[in-house]
Amino acid sequence: MQTAKLIQQGENQVLQLPEGFHFSGDEVVIRRIGEMVYLYQKEMAEDIFLSSLGNFTDDYLEAVEESVNERRNRYKS
Repeated sequence: MQTAKLIQQGENQVLQLPEGFHFSGDEVVIRRIGEMVYLYQKEMAEDIFLSSLGNFTDDYLEAVEESVNERRNRYKS
């Protein structure tokens, strides 16, 4: 397993990536899902999203829609 070094710089934390994990450009998209943090090139954000849509089953999408509607209704009250 490869690891990356964390460096504290004031209130920021810098992630020093090992060779082979470097990104081009000067900015990446960062997402946290639970305890996992994902980094990917900003230019790839739309492609990643669109290519992942086929991985969701109809019942999963229905459950998400139901959950979103429940949350909306809570805030309407």
